[in-house]
Amino acid sequence: MSLEACDFGSELQKFKNGQTILKQGTKGSHFYIIQSGSCEVSKKERGKVQVLATLGPKDFFGEKALMSNEKRGATIKAMGDYVECLVLSQKDFHDHVVGASAATMLCLRTRTPRNSNLTL
Repeated sequence: MSLEACDFGSELQKFKNGQTILKQGTKGSHFYIIQSGSCEVSKKERGKVQVLATLGPKDFFGEKALMSNEKRGATIKAMGDYVECLVLSQKDFHDHVVGASAATMLCLRTRTPRNSNLTL
């Protein structure tokens, strides 16, 4: 099953250009799957902001903080006119994604070429 086809309590949300979707250092509460548009991933260390990646349709973020209960390791901002994301609450994420097969979990851990130490 593809992640974008999942229908388990998700809602479609739009974010405007430059809008912060999640912020480094905050507690994780949602999981996001990008449907259209792109997002910038950045991390602030020692007072400097470093752009780490650009994510696009079918990419997802927010799972690591939900799985580890650690604070968000980066900031995600919408780029372009707007970004549309399917958004799952922490409860729906745990009920439907964490409870999924081992293959689905492996996919979540390896789907995007991010730093494995980064908690989003």
